Amino acid sequence: MELEDIEPLQNDVIGRKASTIVQKAPKITALVGFTLMINVLMGTGPIYLPGKFLGDGWLMSTLFMAFVSILSYLCFDYIIEAMSNYNALLQTQKMSFIAGPSELEQGMTDQEDTSTSLIDEISSEIQEAENQEDQFYDGHGNLFRLKVVAEFGQMCRYMWGKGFDIGITCVLTFYLCGVLISKTIASSNILSEMFQDGEGNKIPVIGHYMFWLAIFSVASIFLSFRDIAGIKLIQTGIVLFRFFVIFLLLLGPLIYICQGHGGGLQPTYDNEKYTAFHLSGFQNFFSTAIFGLLCHHSISSMMSNVAPASSIRKVGIVAFGSGGVLFILISILGIIAFQGEMVDEENLSTYTNIFRGKINWIYYIASFYMFLNIAAFPILIITMRNNIMKCFMPDKIPKKSHELTRTTVILTISLITPIILLSIFAKNNIEDVINVSGGVFGVVIMMILPSILTILTRKRLLRRGIDPYKSNPHLSYFSNEILAWTVFIIGWICLIFNLTQDIIGWVE
Repeated sequence: MELEDIEPLQNDVIGRKASTIVQKAPKITALVGFTLMINVLMGTGPIYLPGKFLGDGWLMSTLFMAFVSILSYLCFDYIIEAMSNYNALLQTQKMSFIAGPSELEQGMTDQEDTSTSLIDEISSEIQEAENQEDQFYDGHGNLFRLKVVAEFGQMCRYMWGKGFDIGITCVLTFYLCGVLISKTIASSNILSEMFQDGEGNKIPVIGHYMFWLAIFSVASIFLSFRDIAGIKLIQTGIVLFRFFVIFLLLLGPLIYICQGHGGGLQPTYDNEKYTAFHLSGFQNFFSTAIFGLLCHHSISSMMSNVAPASSIRKVGIVAFGSGGVLFILISILGIIAFQGEMVDEENLSTYTNIFRGKINWIYYIASFYMFLNIAAFPILIITMRNNIMKCFMPDKIPKKSHELTRTTVILTISLITPIILLSIFAKNNIEDVINVSGGVFGVVIMMILPSILTILTRKRLLRRGIDPYKSNPHLSYFSNEILAWTVFIIGWICLIFNLTQDIIGWVE
């Protein structure tokens, strides 16, 4: 065994209680996996992206949206391959330092809690899919079976030691804080504006931004100690309503056009036409596009139980493909129907507001769409809370992630307080929040980590005499190493460029 593997393995096994989920959770179909992904992708993209399309040039935005969608899938493929390589590395370890069963059982947290009742619901389709696993992992490929769900921090700790997963935890925490802040600002703004009359007069209490900010904050704290993710009816209802609203966002512009409104793709604004290409807005659009298509921090947990495993790649293709197409269609139809009203020169425009006074019933339904974030907020709080405990205090992790303990209460308050303060401070600067969250931390999560982990896990396997290019059934369609290095380098260039632009903007 190579000397360089000993310390990472020790770190990995010590941290397995906190970061590893052994595959005892029930399998899910490819359709369920697709639903999980598209639900995450549709969370903010349809609200933020349409307002950027026109201001940054509809043609440039369309082409770049297509590029980011392809890039998102490419990095999705890298994550699945890196996770399967990681599983093969664990399988090939030849040392006696192995975690006991009790550790692994404790590491299963909530997924094990619900598995008993859910196993009874596994359909014949799932059972047949599980039988196909052996064919997919035929021969040497069995080493690459996705038995262990490995998040970014887990793989980084294994490859480089414990210090690196601290950095990854910080990146994920800052990114998720940015997501929460942007969702809080957008939701509070939209809902407070919904309770105003035609002249802009606010209805007492419910027409004020601070009221909705307080509602979301209190709900986030309270519900983070409840098993929201385990309430199947709520989750199913949210998914169905989200799809319904997406349909309305496509239907609304068509209705408005049929009423005799609308125009071309380059409307006039202040006696000037919007151009098809507007490169000065590239950085803002890039950050918003990354933000809208980013779900890569959750891919390991969402996709590892999909059966048969051969359909995981298809799920990614369909999810990112349909996500990108929907974003483009919603935006293009919006431009044709609503023209220059799509752009808010002072702040990032939220697409739901444009229906007010035009198609009011769609406006009110779509505005309520933002209220659904009240179910997403506690899940994000739980995720951040657990990530911090896994990294810094693994012995404090409760058996159930939503369990009320002294540590979880302190962490929850410590997380929600700066989120509330920044939501107040950045009320009219949501674009700055998205630029940092998507353009800086999002680039690390989507591009830098997946590409470098894929490259290095391949190299580690080759040193052990296993050729992942021939043996790994999860090998990326884009397996060329030069391409992976290109994504890694472009990721760093984008990170430095976006961070520099953000700093310049703050100084000015």
